[in-house]
This record gives sequence, structure tokens and C-alpha cells, in this order.
Amino acid sequence: AAVGRAAGNSIVPDGNAVVQARMGCPITLQVNAAGDYLNRTQIWGAFDEQMGLPPGATMACRGAFSSVGGGLQVCLGGPISLSFSADAMHQGKTFHSRVLWRGGTGGVEGAVSASAASNITIEVSAPSVAFLGEQGDNPADVQNHLTFNVGCPGSFMLAAADSSAPATVSALAPGASCSSSYPVAITAIPDGAFPPSSSGLPAAFPARGVSGEMVGGATLVPAEGDVVTGVRRVELRWTPARGQESSKPYRMCFRASLAGAGGEASAVRCVSVKVQKCQYCVQGGDTIKSVASMFDTDWLHIYTTNPTVRNPDELAVHTRINTGVFYRAKKGDYLDLVAQKFFTSKEQLLLGNPDLADGLDLVEGDELCVLPPVCAVECKHGLDCTPIP
Repeated sequence: AAVGRAAGNSIVPDGNAVVQARMGCPITLQVNAAGDYLNRTQIWGAFDEQMGLPPGATMACRGAFSSVGGGLQVCLGGPISLSFSADAMHQGKTFHSRVLWRGGTGGVEGAVSASAASNITIEVSAPSVAFLGEQGDNPADVQNHLTFNVGCPGSFMLAAADSSAPATVSALAPGASCSSSYPVAITAIPDGAFPPSSSGLPAAFPARGVSGEMVGGATLVPAEGDVVTGVRRVELRWTPARGQESSKPYRMCFRASLAGAGGEASAVRCVSVKVQKCQYCVQGGDTIKSVASMFDTDWLHIYTTNPTVRNPDELAVHTRINTGVFYRAKKGDYLDLVAQKFFTSKEQLLLGNPDLADGLDLVEGDELCVLPPVCAVECKHGLDCTPIP
């Protein structure tokens, strides 16, 4: 509030009122003037007609209304209050008003011997929302990513908060019900997703050899402990399935928005997730032999790539099993040539590299998972190797 104090026949405001408002938070401002030589009936005020009031605002006089020349209604003795409740049309705007004070020993009927002004500025918050923490990256950046494994449950958290400027607490109308924050929502969006998906998340697909079972779909669920006012937390849960391994990371994008803010405030964050090739998460009942069968190879080939496995028939659930070794494509490589180099077949290469399309050329640097048939190759001095007939 701004208060003017009369000294002699002059009125000197002590300050101006500058407050922050936001939609749904009614505010009331009060300005006043008092003096040692002019009593309450000798000071009056009114809003400057040229500046007016913010749209929808109302004025109240705690003293008594009186008419002056031209029929102008003034507030005799003050104080004057301004009540305002911002809505969507006000958001992001700043409104200026002014109370013009006049005074004189003869009151409103006499000559004016003192004048002053109290300036009022109301800044209405534009709705704003922001993601919290460091999880995520720029949609164009796939260098920093999370790593998930086929068969292992993976997850990451996202949090967003209302970052709109709050209303000035001291200006809130008496008894006003005003939430300090708008509710926040986080949803997956298809824009920016890779591979393209109507939901923005990796889609489920029929399981191999199991009728009616769908696997590989990601879900977005509310996170436990999501009780902080103005903060929303969600968890992305995904257990990648065989066939979703890829050298190029998946990209999932999310939009945070404000409910009830009456605007288009939103923020986008994207997260890159790489589904690791050459690794498989053990499921209940799996053995080295059953894993080898999935990849159409001999169990010894899998066993030799996992030197830490002591018993091939007893594997702990979610143990990561190597299903091959990595090879980076060189200039001029193609699937048949790589298959020849590692004494395997193009079909088996495609089985371990579902992101590769048969018939397409390899790009230098492409990451391939290969599984050389160590039990089907005869080598002389470890160099000259040929397949065993």
C-alpha cells in the first residue's frame, strides 16, 4: 500500500504500490493519505480517469463518497481500495493506475492547496512450467543416453513444477482462496519420438511364440510420493523385449503443462534410451542352453562369452548374459561380408541386430553384435581359421 502524508499544505506520498497477481488469486490494494495540517475531511482522492482501472477491477472508499465539480465522485478522507481478480485475458500483462489526491482547508467545496499521487502497478504472472533436475536432453542430442537391457525392467523419473511467479501474499484479498501453484500434468508426446510412435512411447508387440501376449511396451505412471504442491512426478517404466535392441537410441519426449492456468504454458523434455545389443536379462527358468536356443546357436558359444557364469543351468533372474561381441562396421562392409569374417550367417546377424534391414548397406561405425561359432571353427596357430565341415 502507498500512504500519502500532508505536511503543511502539501501531500507527500511515502511510496507506490507494486504487486504481483496471478489468475485465481483475488487481491486488494489500499492507498491512503493523512496530514498534520489537513484533517480527514480536507483530503480526498480518486483514480486518475486517464489511466483508469485494470479491466474488471473495482474501487471502494473506506471514507465517504462526495461529488466535486463535473459530478466526479471522490473519496473523502480515504483510504481507497482497489480489488482485482486476474483471469486468462490478464496473464502476462502489467497494469498501471494512479490515485490523485487533493486537499485544502475548505474541503471539497474550497480551493485546492495541495496535491499528490499514489501510483499502483499490478503485474499479472504469465503461466510458466519447467522440468526439474537433469534427466533428459535436447531433442537433437543423442550423445547422452540411458542404457536399458532386453528383459530387465528399466525406469527413469521425470519431475516438473509450476514456475509462475506467485501472487504477493500481503496483497491477497481477506479470506481469498488462492492456490500457490497450478496443477501440473506430464504426458508423452509423439513429436520428436524415435522410432515414430502415435503415443510417443515404445509400442508393445506380440511376444514370440506366446499367443496373445504383448511385450516391449513402455508406460508412464504417477510416481510414489507425488504430493508436493505444484510439483508433478512420473516414472517411465519399460522392459525392452527381444527385437528392440538398437544401435541408435530410442528417444521419448514429454510435455509438462499447467491445468487451469488458462494459457498455453508448457515445457518439453526428451530422454534418449539405448537398448543394449549383445546382452540379455535372464528370466525365471532360463539356462545357458535355453538362451542359446533363442539366438539359434550352440550353448557353448554363449557359455564361452560369459566367463563369470559358473553353472550354465543355474542363472539368477535378471543376470545380464552376453549374447555376442561387438563389432563396428568398417568402410565397405556389408552383411554377407561381416558374416563371412565371423564364420556366421547373415540370418544370424539379423537375429542379433534387429535394427538392421536386409539389403541395406552398412554405414561405417555401425555397431553390430556378432557371435563367432567358436566350436565350429578350426584355427591354425590362432590365425588361419576355417569352418569345420
